[in-house]
Amino acid sequence: MPVYLLGSIPVWSADHEPALPARIQLVSAQVMTAHRVQMDGNELAITADDGTSSRWPWKEISRIDFRSEAKAAFDGLPVPQHEIWLTNGDRIAAFVKEIQNEKLQIGWVEQTDWQAEPIPLESVEVAVLKAPTSSFARGSFRRRIQSLRVTAARKDDVALLSNGDELPGEFIELGPEQATLMRSKESVQVPRFRMAAIVFNEELLVAPQAARQRWRVVTNDGSAFTVRELRTVSGEKEPHVKLEFLLMTGTRLVVPLQDILTIEFASDSLQWLDDLPLESQVWNPWLPAIVQDSSTSRINLLTRQTGRNRLTGIHEGFDQTAFWSLSMSPEAEVTWRLAEGGYQLSGRVQVSGATTLSAAARASIKLNGKTLWGSQELNLENKSETFQVDLTVPTEEKLTFRAMSGRAGDQGIQLIWSDVSLRVK
Repeated sequence: MPVYLLGSIPVWSADHEPALPARIQLVSAQVMTAHRVQMDGNELAITADDGTSSRWPWKEISRIDFRSEAKAAFDGLPVPQHEIWLTNGDRIAAFVKEIQNEKLQIGWVEQTDWQAEPIPLESVEVAVLKAPTSSFARGSFRRRIQSLRVTAARKDDVALLSNGDELPGEFIELGPEQATLMRSKESVQVPRFRMAAIVFNEELLVAPQAARQRWRVVTNDGSAFTVRELRTVSGEKEPHVKLEFLLMTGTRLVVPLQDILTIEFASDSLQWLDDLPLESQVWNPWLPAIVQDSSTSRINLLTRQTGRNRLTGIHEGFDQTAFWSLSMSPEAEVTWRLAEGGYQLSGRVQVSGATTLSAAARASIKLNGKTLWGSQELNLENKSETFQVDLTVPTEEKLTFRAMSGRAGDQGIQLIWSDVSLRVK
């Protein structure tokens, strides 16, 4: 068995036959392919198919995709039943082994090569113990959890039971068979099989500290997490090359390379949507939208706002999962403050929830009220568009994303903004 040095990540399968090439997108928008990539926290060493080698600092790298272009376009991610939602918006698709002494220990059923340190409970917003897998039931389940998270009067942890009941109290511990909560100064035991999720008291949660550089990682089990450090773990006793990540919450996570789909990098010169200071958010629905229960309940998904200044989340559609995305109903606007400087704004907007040919919406981007970019009408036939806009901001100005209804009004449609980044020129 070969021995790989620290930082070496060969892109091939266990039998050492070449696997699908890694596609590497540079900040300049150039795309390269490689059959071998070596990385550490400072740079990438890329070996092309013809054997030529080159080195690139991370500040020149935008994204690494360990799938072919065709596979990336049509591969759907699984819908996990077990999830850990962290305070920075990340999701780990793992089950809770136990919670004791303010630490949450996670595990995996199929990903037996994954390893993780216990997660401090102050870094966990929600522990999903049993989520539905059907699209409609899952949407209702997520909205229920969302409503618990945004209830201003809530001062307790809440156990959401499988039958829909809520059990507020002070969470003490969770074992293999039952959970313990304090209610009215009395200890209450709840059978674990009756619990669907635990929503933790937001007043006791701690947001992670900022990092000089960050990576976003998506894996094939439906996990999506942000890290401040990465390194390779490999050796004679390792059957697969692995990456060790330091999550933003301070927990170390080890993942086999073969389970990683994409890695994105953000240096000091790049900002994601949640990095921008929020100015305002407005939703002015059409009358047809008001009488539809599904539309009125979605307002919480748009207006979710905490001291951690996070609007983005995970969008799970019929045909795609979009991480760190912004979901907007038609006739909604979200505005951020943009500091003086030169920028390049890029990303993708797609329509979700369209079930009829008349369901449609349009998207636009404005700077101080002036339209910089507008999409064509997005519908079942034209589902998505990408955008790239150059911005020159002489003084602090306002950047606005707007979603507009089609001619038939809101028919349960949503606009999903994903892969959005703002790069300083």
